[in-house]
Amino acid sequence: MANLFSTMSNRIGAAIGGWLSPFMGGGNPTYEMPSEDLARRYATLRNYYNGDHTPQLKSLDGQRDHITQNWAGNIIDKGVSRLLRGDVKFALPETSTEQQEYIDKVYVLNKKPILLTQYALHGGVYGTPYFKICPDEVQDPFTSEMYPRLIALDPELVRIHVSNDDASEVHAYVISYTNGNKAHWEITYRSDMQWLFDANNNLVITHNEKTEEVEGEQVEAEKTWLIDVVEQHGGMPRQVVNSTPWEYPFPPILHQKNLPSLRNCYGDSDFDDIINIQDKSNFVVGNTNKIVKFFANPITFIFGISAKGMKENKLDSAVGSIYAIPDKDAKAMNLEMSSDLTSSRNLAQDLKKSIYEIGREVSMDSIGDNLGQLTNFALRVLYSDAVDKNETKRWLYADALKELNRRLLVLTDKWQGADTDPGDVIWGEALIINVKEEMETDQLALSMKVVDLETVTRRYESRYGVAYDDIQKKLADQAKAANANNSNIGAEILRRFNQGQGAENAQRVNGNADNNAARTIPAQANQ
Repeated sequence: MANLFSTMSNRIGAAIGGWLSPFMGGGNPTYEMPSEDLARRYATLRNYYNGDHTPQLKSLDGQRDHITQNWAGNIIDKGVSRLLRGDVKFALPETSTEQQEYIDKVYVLNKKPILLTQYALHGGVYGTPYFKICPDEVQDPFTSEMYPRLIALDPELVRIHVSNDDASEVHAYVISYTNGNKAHWEITYRSDMQWLFDANNNLVITHNEKTEEVEGEQVEAEKTWLIDVVEQHGGMPRQVVNSTPWEYPFPPILHQKNLPSLRNCYGDSDFDDIINIQDKSNFVVGNTNKIVKFFANPITFIFGISAKGMKENKLDSAVGSIYAIPDKDAKAMNLEMSSDLTSSRNLAQDLKKSIYEIGREVSMDSIGDNLGQLTNFALRVLYSDAVDKNETKRWLYADALKELNRRLLVLTDKWQGADTDPGDVIWGEALIINVKEEMETDQLALSMKVVDLETVTRRYESRYGVAYDDIQKKLADQAKAANANNSNIGAEILRRFNQGQGAENAQRVNGNADNNAARTIPAQANQ
């Protein structure tokens, strides 16, 4: 009865959505993307990142005139480097020392730099990165303890099913792949739902409304997650061959948006909007190359002699020889270019500039030879759009990483029922700065007493890997050593004065202290 009611509700909802579609811009509202469209989009994005761009010039006589300048891939790499610059650290509450050590250990065992780089690269290219949590699959080689394994899933294998009116309400994650026997497999992480297949063997998802009795009343039960394995061989119907309950209230897969997108549960890539301009840039550069190649080996025209005469006089042989033309009225000339390539080069530069501007990155061409002369203010103005884009990404990535850390803490039996506050994500400095200028500014601020030494020093901790407490201890040790040296100097002066060596020698001892307090002066130096 519940399933029947759910089916009717879905049909009524679809009818209402169709009726309202003229007022909503057309089409039924959905945050999902057809699997075929998503596959084509992902393949294009992957190819353009790898430099496998659509050729813009036809090959003639087996010669490839097409040239690829992979600015799109460069924008992705710049974005990933800026996002992760200076390492990524996790700061749990001060009262959670054991949890902090646990989280740090999980990332160490999962090769944190490689893991986060792969995750960020997936986000930059495809727009939607994924983490998969595999409990107790990594062993600490020293303690033999088991820890969760973290996988940066290939986005091309994953599909998301969400609510029609809420893109954040995930109903299922589906991982699809095909083995060598052409058998299709789907590993599905789904919420409490019923999976159906229609007459065309397409997957249909409907809510499976479950209730439980609480104090004599039927209330909606807490949603659970199931791990299904769906198998299909050839043209045979799909079938669920295994279904395993997942014991936690969250799925073992987590996703996020790389950049915000409208009406889509998937995020935007770093170069979604520049592929068309990338093609135009490749066309101009390739065409310029074709022109240079043509006029480097130009066509020769000979007037006043027949083709037979050319062969008899061997005028059609290799370039670089000297020939005698029997007909005195014959003329020979090369096809020459009537203009230079300045306009083509300028157009190529303009297209490259447009690619970086739309991709919200900075090309080194815009800096030229002035890099060393740029102040911190000038650098921030120049990179303002890139920094703003990076800040948006860091908000989204920090939210996902904190949720991942929270789930890691829940998975561990050590802290069942305890606080699982994931703390904060600490990012490194996103922009290269003029260190000398910054230190001069800090010195001025200290002299004006608008900041204290601790505030300034702690700002350098993450950048240079030194802790404020360590610096203070080192300074205290140096001061203690200096005081000890000064005491030794005073005792030496008094000893020599008592021996009758006079003030002259005592002055020498005192003077030598400025250069090296530990230096020893012979007792009879002036005798």
